Amino acid sequence: RAIFSHNTALVHLTKSVKKRAYKEWSLNNLGLIYQRQEKFDDAIVKFRLALRARNLKFRDINLFAKLFDNIGYTKLLKGDTANVNNELRYSLKIRDSIKSISGVAISKRHLSELYAFKRDTLTALTFANEAYDLANLVENNRDKLETLLLLSKIDTKNATKHLKEYLHLNDSLQIEDRKTRN
Repeated sequence: RAIFSHNTALVHLTKSVKKRAYKEWSLNNLGLIYQRQEKFDDAIVKFRLALRARNLKFRDINLFAKLFDNIGYTKLLKGDTANVNNELRYSLKIRDSIKSISGVAISKRHLSELYAFKRDTLTALTFANEAYDLANLVENNRDKLETLLLLSKIDTKNATKHLKEYLHLNDSLQIEDRKTRN
């Protein structure tokens, strides 16, 4: 259903004169849906299609960086590490240059996953700890949770500590969510 909705939006955006980067955001969102469905090749096609947009780097630098990160991370999820380091680091460089702290946290977490995949635990831990600190700085609980789970897998000495912190934060967020709904 979500794919149908995004494809319908793309048809309308293609006809629109004032496109801005809406079409590229829709392509990115479609790519993320495919990524969650583990249709990695379809996801990468959508991300690359969005990147081909004219002057995207100048029209929406944040999306431009996000697309490079999404391509690299999707390739990693697929088990393909070719050029992933370059794509993730390029995204990190852009996000750092525009002072996107949340974006930098995501890039560092993805780089941590890459180095964990390559069994370079020290580098993976460094990136994961930096990602956690940044997520904490901007109070991004979703990124904190994801990074704590990652830390529990790569920092075996402190896995219990990371999992306890994950459970505590997750429980707190669920309690707050229930209070909001009631």
